[in-house]
Amino acid sequence: MKETKRTALLLAALLTAAGLVGCGAGNTNQDQVPHDNGAGTGSQSDAASVKTGLSVLADISGSKDAANGENGTADANFMAVGVMVDDNGIIQKCVIDQVKAKMEFDDGGRLVTALDTVFPSKNDLGMDYGMKSASSIGKEWNEQARAFADYVEGKTLDQVMGISIDNDGKAQQPDLTASVTISVGDFMVGVQDAVRDAEYRGARLGDDLELKIRTTMAESEDAAGTDYGEAIAHAEVILETRSGTTVTSGDEEDISAGVEFDRTGVIVNRDID
Repeated sequence: MKETKRTALLLAALLTAAGLVGCGAGNTNQDQVPHDNGAGTGSQSDAASVKTGLSVLADISGSKDAANGENGTADANFMAVGVMVDDNGIIQKCVIDQVKAKMEFDDGGRLVTALDTVFPSKNDLGMDYGMKSASSIGKEWNEQARAFADYVEGKTLDQVMGISIDNDGKAQQPDLTASVTISVGDFMVGVQDAVRDAEYRGARLGDDLELKIRTTMAESEDAAGTDYGEAIAHAEVILETRSGTTVTSGDEEDISAGVEFDRTGVIVNRDID
């Protein structure tokens, strides 16, 4: 994998544009990067047509070397946000999901996590994710992400980016904290990126909005000879709208994130592509 140096600059630019720098998106970091989206240039066909947009953010900052008898890890986290936006810039529908792909390797440069591992998303895990027991409001991650998505529906992007958050990215407004106590700073950045990506792709007002993520690590390999090992998670993200059983529009983003490590399990490079 080639070294990626553009990640910090892209996210910093996105955060600055969002007005988040210095006002609380403390949970975003330099190893996180949004997908390269396009400007919404599609043309409207009729009054019932709506735009759809997709954002995918990747983060590998939690990765660590193998050391002191413990395995190293490539922690590739992906967050996806899909939106449906009308002509007035009002978010009609929003969906959010996240995947935590933890890939282990030992101090001999060998992968420990099986190559055929498929990492479920937090929405896929649902009540099995395990946050509810530790939540001050007794809500699982998927319930809180859904509550935030519901909260932004009916709002413009300016209103979403005006949500007050603290240094940990947690919301400060009582009407939101009653249902969401997890950090929402990244959610806000994802919504902004998705709205900016939105264009007419065939969706119509009233369609269902669905987000699917499949994350694998089949491209990973052990370190051998002078070649570095790789622990790479590849996420295929699909956003669809449906009317009944009929798919009315679709958008897709493929993104990979991971690390290279040497024969002693020391990370030599991190990359998001």
